[in-house]
Amino acid sequence: MAKTLEKGLIKMKIPDGYKTFNSFEEKLKKYREWDFKNRKRNELKTLYYKGVYSDRDYDNPEECDIIGYYDNTRILIELKECREKVIIDINYLKQMQSKNFVRNQSEDDRKVSTASEDSKGSETDQLSFT
Repeated sequence: MAKTLEKGLIKMKIPDGYKTFNSFEEKLKKYREWDFKNRKRNELKTLYYKGVYSDRDYDNPEECDIIGYYDNTRILIELKECREKVIIDINYLKQMQSKNFVRNQSEDDRKVSTASEDSKGSETDQLSFT
């Protein structure tokens, strides 16, 4: 069953069907495949989230961990401090790793859209990737 996570007035539906990592080696392989490379060969790169679902202010990004993935473009991350789960486009997370990353409302609008949950007709704000 899918879970709905609330963050202020924003709700993110975490759909079922994401894949988790069976081992550290599998996770390390995916990090390399997604180009999240660490200088140390057998360690995971520390990643930071600078988006709207974090309790942190913009200048103090929150560390996150990739805990699963849906396909070659969408991953599931967990913010370490607030334990929020967020579906995010891999390239958008890559952009967030830059010291020069600037988040603006129009960028977030392209990442988040309103969609119907299912045939019951209830609506939930859900991350979609276009």
